Amino acid sequence: MSTFLRPIVWSGVIAVAVSLCCAGSAPAEIVVHTEASHANHRTVEGPGGGTQNFSFGLLAGGGGGQNGFAGIAYFKLPDVLTADSLTDADLQFTLSALGNSVLGNLDIYGLGYVTGTPSTSVPSSWYFDDANDTRTGNDLGTNIGTNTVTKIADNALLGGTSNPSPSVHSTNASQDTTLATFLRSLYTAGATANDYAVIRFNVDDYIPHDPGNQNRYNIGSVTSGPTPPSQAPVLTMTTDNPTLIDNTGITAIASSEWTNTTPHRLAIQAVNGAGLSGSEYTTSTHSGTPENVWLSGYGTIADQWIRVDLGDVYDLDAVKIWNDGLTNRQITQADIYVAKSSFNEGGDPGNPDDNPENWVLKIEDRVFAPYTNGENSIDILALTGKARYFAIAVDTNGGDNLVGLGELQFFGTVVIPEPSTFMLAAIGLLGMTRRRA
Repeated sequence: MSTFLRPIVWSGVIAVAVSLCCAGSAPAEIVVHTEASHANHRTVEGPGGGTQNFSFGLLAGGGGGQNGFAGIAYFKLPDVLTADSLTDADLQFTLSALGNSVLGNLDIYGLGYVTGTPSTSVPSSWYFDDANDTRTGNDLGTNIGTNTVTKIADNALLGGTSNPSPSVHSTNASQDTTLATFLRSLYTAGATANDYAVIRFNVDDYIPHDPGNQNRYNIGSVTSGPTPPSQAPVLTMTTDNPTLIDNTGITAIASSEWTNTTPHRLAIQAVNGAGLSGSEYTTSTHSGTPENVWLSGYGTIADQWIRVDLGDVYDLDAVKIWNDGLTNRQITQADIYVAKSSFNEGGDPGNPDDNPENWVLKIEDRVFAPYTNGENSIDILALTGKARYFAIAVDTNGGDNLVGLGELQFFGTVVIPEPSTFMLAAIGLLGMTRRRA
């Protein structure tokens, strides 16, 4: 807890009062992503335990007539600010059945995620069938994530039914909910944009059709090639990412700034986007170079703060924070505050140390993400409510007598004020005057 800021808890009453006085604004960025299964992975396991590189075949080859056939599919993940930004998902697949007959029930599992381009070599342990698949994510391999196996769909296709060949199928509403929950868990476990979700198609209750080499049906095209075939499984994902606030009108001041040497490390450098690269969500990085960070002057660390003016009142969703690149200067703990000025008065809440009554404590004693692996680690903090000003009041740092910050990004939508009572009255009087005329 900062030694110089008096905590003010944001009560539900205040939140309601704010919501009544101000109108909403534009919606967040809702995007639908469609991803065909990746070209390099269309591998299946036959009854003999071996694998074959069909484009995406299931029950491909062999005539043992047994359960345990499986296919592995990878789907590229979209960019999201937080796991909850992925709101919906649906999995579509094309059935090519021998004699138009489904030769066994089809189950669908979520295994985890892989980073980078999927390998054409799939560990045999990933193919365990329905009855034996009780593993945790750690058993799935070194590059699969840490999630437990999730059963997305039980009997997505029923054995013994007749379907036109080819015919298109997709997960139902209940299965879509489970699928979306599984995908969100991947982000929570560390997945980012351009990683791949791993989906397995399993067959159980196999129905023998021919004791020869025709015991198969295919999910997707059987045409091999370097790109996903037209009938490859398709994963549709809907993201509802909050809107990134344009930094053009954002300004910042701080308790102190480093000007002893050049380049100066000014507060404005922590909000102008300088040093950022990559996506605006999970894959963006910060250079950490001196001209792109804020650094305090010498002084007591617990007296340092940085204050941001967004330029307008926003209905906030989140703030994204890049810590300083030096472990001894990075923020280790701080308090997060917001403030909202009146539309009519245009009031400034002042500096947080001089005017604590104007500030609302949002997050107390926040432990910041540490600097790791040679990159600036990212904190994403959920924010709710309407505010124009944002402040970080530093409690502790990594041990140096200076403290710094890489970058701040804000997400939300500008609030459009409703006409005041006085203005509405004036409009009414104007109308009466015109009628009399």
